[in-house]
Amino acid sequence: MNSDAFQVRTDIDAAIGEAVAANFSILFVHVSWAPMKLQRDLFLRFAADCQNKSPGVICFRYIDFTDVSDDYPQLFSLPGWAELRQQSGNAMIHGYGELVWMDHGNVVHVERTLNYKNESELTAKTNSLFTIDMSK
Repeated sequence: MNSDAFQVRTDIDAAIGEAVAANFSILFVHVSWAPMKLQRDLFLRFAADCQNKSPGVICFRYIDFTDVSDDYPQLFSLPGWAELRQQSGNAMIHGYGELVWMDHGNVVHVERTLNYKNESELTAKTNSLFTIDMSK
């Protein structure tokens, strides 16, 4: 099992580089100034569930953006980010423990972790975004 999903990464550029290089990735955006226990726990349960069902299919990264002070440039520069932001008409990161889904290095969706009640709902969302089936 890929244990990187279960470690808080502060080397933002390296963690994002790993996610970009993978076929399918999900990033958890952590900031220490916001309550994150519920979001973190849900993300970790979801990552563990996916890794148990299909080890290594999705690259999970839990990234600590606390020290980023200039609008998350590492995320904003990713392919697909500008298009999603334009569609939303609004900033996509607010310090709520957002998840970033990436398909072959392109950002395809950004959403708050707490919009989901459990791992099953996150799995269904992931299946709708990626050409894989993690519900097995």
